Amino acid sequence: MKKSTFPCLGYTLELISDDTHIISLNRIESKQTYIDPTHHRYIQDIIEYELHQRSTFDWPIAFNHTPFQIQVFKALQSIPYSEVRTYGEIAVMIGNPKASRAVGQAISNNPVLIVVPCHRVVATNGLGGFSSGLDMKKTLLNHEIVLR
Repeated sequence: MKKSTFPCLGYTLELISDDTHIISLNRIESKQTYIDPTHHRYIQDIIEYELHQRSTFDWPIAFNHTPFQIQVFKALQSIPYSEVRTYGEIAVMIGNPKASRAVGQAISNNPVLIVVPCHRVVATNGLGGFSSGLDMKKTLLNHEIVLR
């Protein structure tokens, strides 16, 4: 496993990969920075996102999840930059309109923040949840809405 830790939008992110795929990109509490040489391309993509120069990603992600979760993650990747969808809308997108709670559960297992944009999914009555903290969800949403 290869690991890098680096700053993004005031948070520290940890990128983990094997030799061919990204395993995870998550918020961590440490402020230490370390860049694995094989991660330069991915970290450059995140820097471009932070600078409003990138809105999509084409990373090789290792989804070691259930078929339902993978279906949800793929649906998340189709949400356009700076737009939001509800959990119910994602359920409809995947052809299972009564599965909004299951969609929320799947989203909570998202292994790759920002790249699989779970921050773009909100509840019908507010922000909903976010495994990396609602403060980060608000930061990511506000960051993207700047360009609207």
